[in-house]
Amino acid sequence: HLRSEGGSSDLRFAAGWRVTPRFRVGAAFHVISGSAKLALERRFSDSAYRSFLRNNEERLGGLGVSAGLLWTPRDYVTIGLTARSDTRAKLTVDSVASGRIDLPVSLVAGVPVVPLRCLRWSPTAIWRSWSSAQGSLVAHAFNTVELGSGVELGGPASGTGRMPLRLGVRYATWVERVFDGFIAAAAGTHDFSLMKVAEAIGI
Repeated sequence: HLRSEGGSSDLRFAAGWRVTPRFRVGAAFHVISGSAKLALERRFSDSAYRSFLRNNEERLGGLGVSAGLLWTPRDYVTIGLTARSDTRAKLTVDSVASGRIDLPVSLVAGVPVVPLRCLRWSPTAIWRSWSSAQGSLVAHAFNTVELGSGVELGGPASGTGRMPLRLGVRYATWVERVFDGFIAAAAGTHDFSLMKVAEAIGI
């Protein structure tokens, strides 16, 4: 039985500048932190084997910078671009330094389009260079891609109804490999620490 409790945070200090009514830029400084309490318990139906319980507390910390822009070439379309780069994250296990992981460079693009007053379409794309962490991981690291698209019909913003109809789809290259990573961690090292799972997943 595996139990994990924790979370992560990204504290951001940001500033923006409206260069023209149709062009805006911004930049931010990020402080990344996270922690998790992991408990791995094994019980056996055979009384000849003793139960096993392992507890670990892991912490992760790092820094990052990002910059972005918004450009509105036409009244019905806006182009948004963002780039972000993070430092090597420091991982500690039970207050003991365990290693560092190169965090990825992230590129994000979005193009909200409003062809009609009652219709909004927002496609997005995200790319992360997890392969840059190859040197700090045992397992093979791979880049990830996320694609999304959403449509909104009606709603108060368009003045055509109280409640909008929203439809969306999303595709990500990392979903299946996350489950493969947990399986690999269980079958290989029998260690479900954040570092081992990250290595098995390839991040």
